[in-house]
Amino acid sequence: MIKAKKIIRIAICIILAYIIGFEIFYYFKNNGNVILFVSNQSSQIDSVDIKILVDGREIVSDVFTSGNFHNYKEYSLKLTPILLHEIEVISEKAQVKMVTQVRFYFVNWILLDLWNEDTNFENSSNDNLQGVSDTKYEHHWFTIDRRLFPIVLM
Repeated sequence: MIKAKKIIRIAICIILAYIIGFEIFYYFKNNGNVILFVSNQSSQIDSVDIKILVDGREIVSDVFTSGNFHNYKEYSLKLTPILLHEIEVISEKAQVKMVTQVRFYFVNWILLDLWNEDTNFENSSNDNLQGVSDTKYEHHWFTIDRRLFPIVLM
């Protein structure tokens, strides 16, 4: 019985050491605790302006081309863990805006994409649907996908 408890304690310590090491490694490797990947996935707009503000502070203002639809640009951010952060994403050209609040605890990888569809999403149950905009470019929206492990982009 004592031997089993000792093995369990050792296993828990190894797992905790791995998790802590993982967090420290990726924090220093990426120079921040939030790694943001931004992309234009719209088939209607070849290049689009995207501005990202975190807590009212502009962190990204760039033009994103769709190209082969996997042209991600990477940004590293240092945000205070545990606090609630407001993320605002705006595109003047696509005439769409999204505001969301996120709390970060560990190193996080975030995919932020501008999407479009030629369908009417009024009755859609798409959980990622954010900031629908009816414009000449028809139904554009941003999606945010948050992960606690590294993202592999093909």
